[in-house]
Order: sequence, then structure tokens, then C-alpha cells
Amino acid sequence: MDPKTRALLDRLPDGNTIKTFDEAFELTCQVRPSWNLNRGKKSQAENVRRDFKKFQQIAGIGVPLDIMINRPNFLDSVRDEAQETFGWSNSTVNKFLSMISTVYEQARRQGASQRTPDIVYLPQNTPRCEWFTKDQVEQLSKLAKSYGDDLFGDLILFAAYTGLRSQELRKLRVGDFDFRGERPTITVGGTPDTSTKTDESGVSWRVVPLPDRILPLSQRLADSIGYTVRPFNEFFPNRQVIARHFDRVRRLIMLEDRTITKMHKFKSLRDSFGTWQCAAGVPLVMVSRIMGHTNTKQTLKYVHNTSDYIRETGNSI
Repeated sequence: MDPKTRALLDRLPDGNTIKTFDEAFELTCQVRPSWNLNRGKKSQAENVRRDFKKFQQIAGIGVPLDIMINRPNFLDSVRDEAQETFGWSNSTVNKFLSMISTVYEQARRQGASQRTPDIVYLPQNTPRCEWFTKDQVEQLSKLAKSYGDDLFGDLILFAAYTGLRSQELRKLRVGDFDFRGERPTITVGGTPDTSTKTDESGVSWRVVPLPDRILPLSQRLADSIGYTVRPFNEFFPNRQVIARHFDRVRRLIMLEDRTITKMHKFKSLRDSFGTWQCAAGVPLVMVSRIMGHTNTKQTLKYVHNTSDYIRETGNSI
């Protein structure tokens, strides 16, 4: 055997020694790059380790690999017990099951298991989201500014009229604005020259038009702060800070508008942008691209909101 071939083989874990699910999980963490903890916080690696600990909490430590293959009802029991114990939605349970499936698939590829278990995923409802009308967004912004939180009032408008995620808003730099040409734009994730990505895949890198409603706001931000400074990040360094500011504004508007509930989050501003776009007849593919979705399936939830949007606008006439 060629020495180079032997060297590669020697670096691979020995699948024949894998007997338990715990060992198979550790094997998967070694050979699967996205499960490597070196990828940083809030990564897939942290998520799968959290699910693995939940698995151990429900099924025990050192579960033999062949149990879930020879006794498929065992896996069904683990699934149902996890949902009941942790109060998970069907979507969260399915992510948990996906972790188990990935571990078995990797064990099979390493020769530690002959096949993967038959996994029964739970049905998922069509995703739906909460959203605000344009009048409600304006009111939210006014309420924030009424108690001196002017920058957060600007952040509310910017989030609703660009559809940017909270992370993207925090990473936004003044240099990302482009007021040249007939339609000013903002480059999300950097500039065409720097191509600074907002995530590892670079899927979210995109150019978003600046609507007339926030054009004066955008110009004010660009004129008053240095070129490379992030206008929102200094005062809103993480999602928790943004959530605290938003909760305060939401409590105030709930006193005036009973259609707004605790289900409305800061993310609902982004969802409002998607709903407005779909209601205006913008093609789904274009909405998906502007919002940085990986596919149009993620955008379909905004289509389901359009009937409510039409009803709301009809009532305002």
C-alpha cells in the first residue's frame, strides 16, 4: 500500500471499536467539521452537544448502538419522552432526531454500524410569524423616542424597512451605505470590495435597497459617524440588549393596541418587511434574495400573512 494512503488511513478513527451511541457521537465530532467546537459560539457544534446531553438525560449514558436499530420503538420512546420533558415543538424534536440520524450515518460510514435506524419525524405545521403594520412600526419608533431612546427608535425603523437580522444590524458599518445612483442601497455583510460575510457560508451577503422612508435616517447616520464605525453596535452589542429595549416599547404599545401581544418580538420587524414585500406583489424569489434566505421555502411564511395584511389595510380606509 502506498505510504500516503496508509498515512491517511492511520489518521481515521477505528470504527470497529465504536459500540455505544456516546462513542459514535464523539467520532462524529472528530470527523465532521461543522461539529467542531473551534467554530465558535452559537455554532452548530454547540447545538448538537446540547441535544446530545438531552439525549443522555432521557435515554441514559452508553446506549448500545444496535438498540435503536433492533428495537425501533426505543427511539420512538426517546423522542416522545424528550418532547414531553422539555416541552419542545415538533420542529425542535425533529432537529433532535436529525442529530441522532447524523451520528448513525457517520457510524455506518466508519463501519461501526450496518445501517441507520428508521426514524419517524413529527409533522410540522406551515411556519407562521407575527408582524406589524407600517402604522404600528411608526408608533413603536415614536414610543421609543418619547422616553429619550432615539437611537432605538431609529433601529426599529431600520429593521422594519430593510428586513435586516439583529446580527446584521449590529455589524452594519457606515461604509456599507451607497448613496450613489438613483436608488441608494446598503450592502449587507460588507462591501463588494471587502466581502465581509455575515455568516460562514456567505449566503446572507446581499444588496438591499434603502426605501425613501429611512433614506434621511441613513444619510444622518452616515454623515454623523466615521466611515468604518458601526452605528448600532456600540449601544446594542447583543440580542439580549435589543430584546430588553424592545420589551419596554412593546409593553407601552400593548396598552394602546390589543392586536399586539407578547408573541411579537424584535424579529417581527424583519417579518413585517417580508410580509409587506409579498403583499405588494414582489416576486417570491426577489423577496427571498433581499432577505438573505437560502431558498424560497423560508419565504413562504410571509405569503400566509398577506391575507391579514390586506384585511388590516382595508380596515384603515
